[in-house]
Amino acid sequence: MCLLRRMQSQLRPREWYYAFLCALRDNDYKSECELLEPDFLQCPHMFDPENICGTSNGGVKEPLRDCVMTETTPKCEEPMEGIHEANVPRIEVCGETLSRKDPVKRDDAVLSDENQLESDAEKIDKYQTSPNLCLRDYQYELAERAIQGENTIICADTGTGKTTVAMHIASEHLSKATKGTRKVVVMASTAILISEQADKFKKKLPEYKTKLISGGEEESTMLHVFVKDADILCFTPQILVNNLENGNIPSLAVFSLLIFDECHHTKGSGAYGELARRYLREKLNKRIGLPQIVGLTASIGVGHSKNEEDAVEYITKVCAALDVKRLSTVERCRTNFEKYVNTPKEDIIKMTVRADDPCSKLLNENIIKTEDILNDICFEVCEPDIIDVLDKRPREKGTLAYYGWTIQIEKTAKRFVDDRNSLRDITTCATYLNVYCSAFEVNTLLQVRDVMKYLANETKVEADRRSKFTDREKELFENFKELQKELTKKSRDVNAANPNVEIIIDQLTKMFLEKGLDSRAMVFVKTRATCIALRELLDNRLEYKARCLYGQKQIGSMKGMSPEEQTEVLERFKEGRFKIIVCTSVAIEGIDVPDCNIVINYNFSGDEITKIQMRGRSRRQDASTLTVGNEKIVEKDKVNVYKANLMYKAMDTFKKMDAHKLENKLDLYQREEVQKLVNKNDLLEVERNRQSTDDMEVLCGKCSKYMCHVSGMRVLPNNQNFVITEEFPDKIDRKPNLKRERYDGIAKKGKMSCTSCGLDWGMIADRHGYEIFVLKLESLLFRQVEIDKIQDFKNWRLAPKITQCTLEDIPKLLAYQTGHK
Repeated sequence: MCLLRRMQSQLRPREWYYAFLCALRDNDYKSECELLEPDFLQCPHMFDPENICGTSNGGVKEPLRDCVMTETTPKCEEPMEGIHEANVPRIEVCGETLSRKDPVKRDDAVLSDENQLESDAEKIDKYQTSPNLCLRDYQYELAERAIQGENTIICADTGTGKTTVAMHIASEHLSKATKGTRKVVVMASTAILISEQADKFKKKLPEYKTKLISGGEEESTMLHVFVKDADILCFTPQILVNNLENGNIPSLAVFSLLIFDECHHTKGSGAYGELARRYLREKLNKRIGLPQIVGLTASIGVGHSKNEEDAVEYITKVCAALDVKRLSTVERCRTNFEKYVNTPKEDIIKMTVRADDPCSKLLNENIIKTEDILNDICFEVCEPDIIDVLDKRPREKGTLAYYGWTIQIEKTAKRFVDDRNSLRDITTCATYLNVYCSAFEVNTLLQVRDVMKYLANETKVEADRRSKFTDREKELFENFKELQKELTKKSRDVNAANPNVEIIIDQLTKMFLEKGLDSRAMVFVKTRATCIALRELLDNRLEYKARCLYGQKQIGSMKGMSPEEQTEVLERFKEGRFKIIVCTSVAIEGIDVPDCNIVINYNFSGDEITKIQMRGRSRRQDASTLTVGNEKIVEKDKVNVYKANLMYKAMDTFKKMDAHKLENKLDLYQREEVQKLVNKNDLLEVERNRQSTDDMEVLCGKCSKYMCHVSGMRVLPNNQNFVITEEFPDKIDRKPNLKRERYDGIAKKGKMSCTSCGLDWGMIADRHGYEIFVLKLESLLFRQVEIDKIQDFKNWRLAPKITQCTLEDIPKLLAYQTGHK
């Protein structure tokens, strides 16, 4: 016994010590084994050097066994992500508190001697993590590969604390170098989500300076200013894309670690995909010092895959985009991990199909009238391209396909219709058809009066410019007024009531009674119009207050929510000031509401990623998820369940792939992605250069009225594009802005619209007495005079190059205005 105690107090070589303990146990020396390490018999894998260091040189590998967990009073100031404070145990595994021990921390370089001896004191010191972070054993396991310096995607269910893992990785990464030499970037796809993440990083890692940069602020275009002083920068990926494009950030090598939250968005053409392709291009160009990449997701997805082979291929492409060779999932600590995976009870109720739906009939009649007017105009124009689009009109009204067709009609007309009045009438028809199509969704889910309110709001812009109507626009507006009169009559008819509204009311009432008044409910719907109308209805019918949560972009006449408004709604929801939020898809991913235990999908469904993410919105143990939907939604939900299970199988297959075969596939996919980027940029540059030499005309997007030439415009560093020609003020009607908002060094003074058709052209801003006429890109057309080609553009990056200037240049550029004062 004396010898054993001496052995226990001396240096413990990693390999032979574990093998020695296993030998004692396997040869019936269990009492001696227990004397050396009291917890070894219960948790042998915690002593396995392969588990501790991630490598092994001939050590004995122990089969995994369940650990016996003991709980002590929690010492963390805040609860873990998605878990109540009262339910957060301070886990001790085999006598050691995991919140103080990191079994995988390493230097940047690979250890030169795996058999190096370490004292117990050295080992404990080496595994220190931030004192504000309390990690569970499976969270250490998820962080292992990232801490060793590998690019990896961390895949774990919602509510299991991936943000905590990310904070641990960031802390370890920064602690290994001289302060200020490493820079960590944390990105999330939405402003509301990155704001939440930034708050957590600031609170849990106060020893490092965390900077949140919002897209609506001037500083979002000046990212380089904050890199020097900040340790951790938090922003949406588009901000980084913009700063790479304007040259403020010369390379991704400026940063040392990029964390992609909800990294499944990397697959596609969005900002994440753009950053991934830029990274791969720099990698293939042998750029030195590229950052480490860590992705976080609960649902890597399978895209359009229908079988396991295709699903594995899809996951491989996601990994290739992020330069990842291995996924990080929970294997060893599965038992404890599953304690924190909350699977809410799921129910489905099929929507009631109304035998008589007078509102739907009236909408359908008005769509047919509008289509007849559209047909007459298009056949008068006799343009083959517009006729071709007309022939592709979907039969079923009120569908996404029909909605897309109305947009395509407008785009095609802007490109090919030369006659100003015909173009104007076609775009007005497309606007009405678009609004009527969206009204079908409101009618399906809500009451007739909600449809009336939506139609009135959406056609307000048309009503405001009625003094400038063409004959056909007058006819369209009269048809709309007749529709509103008929809907007013139907709204008084008891038989016209929508029974599905009562289902939602009854289910929410029942769930709150069953689960208690401290419950929180999230109701998901497809469109913003439905979101706003349903919130008002619930607020009036239930004793629990409700609020809306939707995106930032303006859609039609409906303005988006600012990041500040979104954050305020979430905070008040968490505090319990109101119990229900009605949301669009903006709230599906990453939102952390620990008290939410009711989720209702009202005729709402996405893909397999949405299905998995939805589970994370209901965090409490008594949580329930209810889908109230039509036959298509119910069938789609079954497909999503199948694809979610397919994803898990494909992930397992991916992890078992031959390393050499995987390396070849990743290299192939990466080269394909880089080539796509090169081809796209080459075509874009050629097109923009050609456009720049032509000095294109800028026209009104509705009536094609001439506004100015591209040479008569300038762009500020904050991407505000404005007109500098002396003739321009005579081409606009003005509407004052009662609320004088200031941002980016200028004050919003009012709105401007076309004197001919009344289309909103943008805003009038003020800078030291000078009027700045800032244009809205969606209201513009660009004409190449030499070849008589008309184009519209989705964003300014794709539009013709406009000469840059600064705020200090404005007095010189707008000197003509001083003569008017």
